[in-house]
Amino acid sequence: MRHLSGLFLVFAITLLQACGGASNRDQIAAQTPTTPPAPTTLFTTAPSSVTFLSGAASGAYTISGGVAPYAASSSNAAVASVSVSGKAFTIAPGLVGSATVLVIDSAGTKIEVAITVGSSTQVSALRTTAASAITLGNGGSGTYSIAGGVAPYVTSSSNTAVASTGISGTTLSIVGGQVAGTAQVLVIDAAGTQVVISVTVGSVAAQALFTSAPNTVTLSSGGGFASFVVGGGMPSYAASSSNTAVASASMSGTTLNISAGAVGSATILVLDSLGAKVEIALTVGSTAEVSPFRTTAPSSITFLSGAASGAYTLAGGVAPYAASSSNASVASVSVAGNGLSITPGAVGSTTVFLLDSAGTRIELAITVGSSTQVTPLRTTAASAITFGNGGSGTFAIAGGVSPYLTSSSNTAVAVSGISGTTLSIVGGQVSGTAQILVIDATGTQLVISVTVGSVAAQPLFTSAPSAVTLASTVGFARFTVGGGMPPYAASTSNSAVAAASVTGTSLSIASGVVGSATILVLDSLGAKVEIAVTVGSAAEITPLRTTAPSALTLGTAQSASYLISGGTAPYLTSSNNPGLVASTIAGNTLTITSALAAGTAQILVIDATGTQVVVTVTVSSTAAQPLFTSAPSSVSMASGAAPATFTIGGGVAPYTASSSNVGNATATVAGTTLIVSSVSVGPATISLLDAVGAKVEFTVTVGSNTVASPLRTDAPSALTLATGNVRVYTVAGGQGPYAANSANEAVATASLAGTTLTVTAIGTGTTQVLVLDASGTQVLIGVTVGGTTPTALFLAGPASVTVSTGAAPATYSIGGGTPPYSAQTSNAAVASVSVTGATLSVSGLSVGSASVTIFDSTGAQVGLLVTVSANSPVALSASPSGASGNVGDVLTFTLHGGSPSYSMFSNNTSIATLSAATLGVDGGSFTATLLNVGQSVITVRDALGQTTSFVISVTSSTPQLRVSPSTFVVGENENSAITLNIYGGTAPYRVLTSDLVKSSATVTGSVVTTLPGTSTNRCINPVTDATPPVYILGGTYDVTYTVIDSLGASATSVMTIRDNGAGLNTGCP
Repeated sequence: MRHLSGLFLVFAITLLQACGGASNRDQIAAQTPTTPPAPTTLFTTAPSSVTFLSGAASGAYTISGGVAPYAASSSNAAVASVSVSGKAFTIAPGLVGSATVLVIDSAGTKIEVAITVGSSTQVSALRTTAASAITLGNGGSGTYSIAGGVAPYVTSSSNTAVASTGISGTTLSIVGGQVAGTAQVLVIDAAGTQVVISVTVGSVAAQALFTSAPNTVTLSSGGGFASFVVGGGMPSYAASSSNTAVASASMSGTTLNISAGAVGSATILVLDSLGAKVEIALTVGSTAEVSPFRTTAPSSITFLSGAASGAYTLAGGVAPYAASSSNASVASVSVAGNGLSITPGAVGSTTVFLLDSAGTRIELAITVGSSTQVTPLRTTAASAITFGNGGSGTFAIAGGVSPYLTSSSNTAVAVSGISGTTLSIVGGQVSGTAQILVIDATGTQLVISVTVGSVAAQPLFTSAPSAVTLASTVGFARFTVGGGMPPYAASTSNSAVAAASVTGTSLSIASGVVGSATILVLDSLGAKVEIAVTVGSAAEITPLRTTAPSALTLGTAQSASYLISGGTAPYLTSSNNPGLVASTIAGNTLTITSALAAGTAQILVIDATGTQVVVTVTVSSTAAQPLFTSAPSSVSMASGAAPATFTIGGGVAPYTASSSNVGNATATVAGTTLIVSSVSVGPATISLLDAVGAKVEFTVTVGSNTVASPLRTDAPSALTLATGNVRVYTVAGGQGPYAANSANEAVATASLAGTTLTVTAIGTGTTQVLVLDASGTQVLIGVTVGGTTPTALFLAGPASVTVSTGAAPATYSIGGGTPPYSAQTSNAAVASVSVTGATLSVSGLSVGSASVTIFDSTGAQVGLLVTVSANSPVALSASPSGASGNVGDVLTFTLHGGSPSYSMFSNNTSIATLSAATLGVDGGSFTATLLNVGQSVITVRDALGQTTSFVISVTSSTPQLRVSPSTFVVGENENSAITLNIYGGTAPYRVLTSDLVKSSATVTGSVVTTLPGTSTNRCINPVTDATPPVYILGGTYDVTYTVIDSLGASATSVMTIRDNGAGLNTGCP
């Protein structure tokens, strides 16, 4: 409690000097006969906000200060109960929810603690990346990550003289003190869960100083070099040489570097910070005298079983040489002069030992794997590439046997490096050519020819034809730019008709309104290429497409044919690896044929305008079925729900899976089972791959488990049917996909297609139909089938229908009556009919009308009037034909024209997702939910193949108004200006203050400047409400600044002025 002016009123007659302002502490009488008491402010070790897990252990805290005895109460004892014993304060969590705990001393001072109790199923275990026992040097430090449990986290040390600790967000810092010893570092989450880390600092049981160098080291003069590791002792380390003309020594962290100079000998001294030392005797001889034993073979080599031998060279040391293998059945070895040969045998591992006559030994780790497990070595780099001086490129490496190595035939022209599976090539300042070699662990090589600079420079070019035609608004084309001198740029003569941009070597052209434009592509030397772009109506131009998937898997010696449509005929095709996969075109038919070897190739389909479609073909030596999974294309899960499992088949095992966002969902594979686990709310794309690179992807959307609806169906819990009856119901809620089965299929069968459940009565009796979702939740339907007369024969559809000639057959469900069913048409020249099970199919053949009659096995019949129209449908359209919105918006679109039914899809479901994949009627509507900033193309296709597309643009909404910092503390004698930053909201802004005496505030743009108020200082005099008032040592006083934007939104920042004793002397003005 604060009292800023009471003391002035009580002691006014003794006042000698004032500092200005009703709350200045220096108004206390200068001749006060006794020092005012300074009781400690009431406080508790409990934080102001505590989160528990439901059913977790109680939290124990301490109350101190204020005036004992103490008491406590809870605003919701069902959520959190409290008890006080002396200074001990206990909070026991109960049900999920929130409560406010009030701590009160005998003077009525109160402290509020906000309590949140959450479900224990939502929280993973508290953990840290720090080991359970760590050792630091005096003054040494380490940072570690904290995860799991319930944030926020706190930490403490049992001995701060040995080790101090701190937490910033989820980062734990531990710093060793100057005192050697041990300390226990405690990490505690908001639920009271603890992790203990044992920290040893300094020389307590310290490891002796050591180095990986032998006692005696020999180097060759004029360039000999060796590096060794230094450890133990007490860092930091230092090194010196007794003869710097012979050898120099230096330390880099824990690495000792020794460089040879002139012929001679020297002693290398390595010391730690406590003076411990290690000596190394160094001899430097002439290059002719000293050459260490070495080999060109890497220390770890992987062969394929049955592959050719590896040939390597031995050098240095003392000849002659010898070699042996610890397992000759895996790899045999032989030496001829200085030639080493390693021949792989059976699958397994072995160690090869190389020795010279002086007994020096080199060990090589050899692994021999199955040849069926390895795909060919390949890289995304072309076999010949060109860079400008200083230009660079990164490429992916795959296949072969890792690890990979690379080298350049001319490092002045181009250098290369490998990090994991990424190859980097950088052009030098010298123009010329170089051969870049990529080598896998089996010695397989790929050669990339690199040209740098102006040597026979290739002219600027683009893969685009000289004239390109695009559809208005939705047209888009991407081409490659090469040659010339990078970087490249692009411009357009008419941005309303077509926009152009270059990213790296990729040229993108996007259409606008109908018209024409010239696209200009330039390199850094001013060379240019012009492309004439014509933009026509979308109704006039359909995009180039093929029925072949973008990623195709074939067995060896297998052929497949696909249709090409759209674009501008005639069409061309080519393969980047015709020896592996060949492609031909006859009219609008594309035929792809694989050879006898396994591998991958890209098939290019090109129309007369240069528009391209790429089909990636993977050839599997096992003639495997295409990779597939039982997972649907879109899966929804609740956060924290049980994992969903799906079956994997086809392709070439083993399989692997990954997630595009492991913070939302994770994916693992166990044999042929794919396991998808939800983590937090949000979308992710799950990618499933087989051993030859075939890939299947589907989207996972994780929603809040607080809004997930339960699994349900509109079928009654008890269903009575006559034999032959068919009933159709809808399944909803839970987590898709769904499954259904019957306990006795002799009585009734159950099948699911998407969300449609079909129950068919077969024979007299009872059974149960079980409906399950992906999380294992169940719904049971009791089914009784009697021998009574079945329901009347019926057709699930209108009494009359209209179909178009050449359109896909229209299908309708038959029910009731007594199966099997049959159908006949009155005019087979107009319409044909067929029955499969309980499904009637009607196909339009010519314009006219026909009567279709459906029969059951007893002769009961039902009729259908069919009208067949010409295949000239009304143009398909969507309203609106394009839209934009903010993240989180839901937009509605209506379909008109075309031939129902319709199918819709989004080309980027991370930007926009659709409420439905199909619509059955003209005038039907669907919605698009906007998820992230960007663009998504929505495509609608009707039953006759007509399509219409439009673009949805998503932007971020105006960010929420906030002020930073939101809270801050100043000493009472601090009078300088303090600035606050405004973020979000809508300018202009204005600012208010809760105390004009102690503060003033102005706003300029998005910056708030705060100064003392009318008192010209921030001095405070915190006292109690007692009579006489009692001075509160270290008390505080809050001033609130409120920022309001032009739309009325507001945000606050609180300045806490802390008493620091300055007002009793000249420190406070």
